[in-house]
Amino acid sequence: MRKAHDRIVQKMGEVLDTWNDNSTIGDIFVDEESSLTEAYSPYFHTLEASLQYIKENRKQNAKFNAFIVVSPWVLAEMVELWAQPDFVASRYDCHSGKPCTVAIDTYERERDRSLGKQKLEYLLNIPFQQITSRIPASLKEIKNQTTTIDPDHEPLGNAIIAVDRMLATINESKRMGAESETIFKKIQNLPSHLLKSPKQFVCGMQFMSMSDGSTPWNYILVELLLFKDCILMAEKMEPTVSCGIRKISRTMKFLEYCHLVRIRGVRIVHNSDEERMLVIVVRNPTKDAEWYLQFVHTDDAINEFVGKLVDEVFMTTGRRIPIDIGDSTEFDDTTLNE
Repeated sequence: MRKAHDRIVQKMGEVLDTWNDNSTIGDIFVDEESSLTEAYSPYFHTLEASLQYIKENRKQNAKFNAFIVVSPWVLAEMVELWAQPDFVASRYDCHSGKPCTVAIDTYERERDRSLGKQKLEYLLNIPFQQITSRIPASLKEIKNQTTTIDPDHEPLGNAIIAVDRMLATINESKRMGAESETIFKKIQNLPSHLLKSPKQFVCGMQFMSMSDGSTPWNYILVELLLFKDCILMAEKMEPTVSCGIRKISRTMKFLEYCHLVRIRGVRIVHNSDEERMLVIVVRNPTKDAEWYLQFVHTDDAINEFVGKLVDEVFMTTGRRIPIDIGDSTEFDDTTLNE
């Protein structure tokens, strides 16, 4: 976000330095619409989760809570700064010699913040307030002060539309990722990088994990969660009981994650009526890994899940990965999609 706004400030500075009757600033926001969308999308996506994370950790971790609380010495430093001669001079209007209300208001505002009103949650919300309220309001105010014959009147209108369109795009992306956010809240030890961008959930399926001698998950019930760009494996957890209260906020434990570009192929194995497995080949830097998963659902349900997995890999990579069906877990290397 800082880089996007730095570019806007730089461009506006260049316009103001060479200001004339034909100068415009509205087109700056139109030109930066895509960069603002890209910058604010992860922020909007993670803001709610971040605020909730801070709230939980402030309750559970006394050191963390003490760290983020504004210290009393901040106020003392402000008072000391206010008393310095060079700063005192800035408190008075250069023309009238009377106290400058702007400087006083600024000081009082900072004084209030230093007294503890400026919480971490407040700071995290500032970008949200700026882009959803203050920037659109400022653009509208400037446009209202601009005549229809002014060259910047139309660009300012386009700038307002661009900001509104950007917010609509982000909100739609957030809405589509709402189901994913609900799922992620239920997963323990979820890597933080999975929360950086919105993810659209496709479907999920339960399996029994099967050990191939190299995986840490041995015969446990797992959930395979398919998203538009990745697939995630999580262990199903039983609700815990504490003081007679069932805690069910975390129902899964993170095991493995794989971007769809790394999937080379899948194989459905029918050794017998009792043993049916799904094997997923995952490309790794040194050696391919294989996920062995025993069916706990009907063949039709598994075939539907595999079909969606193949479709999502194709939509993401343009590759149509092979589906082998047989009585062996061994893959024919010639059928694996590179």
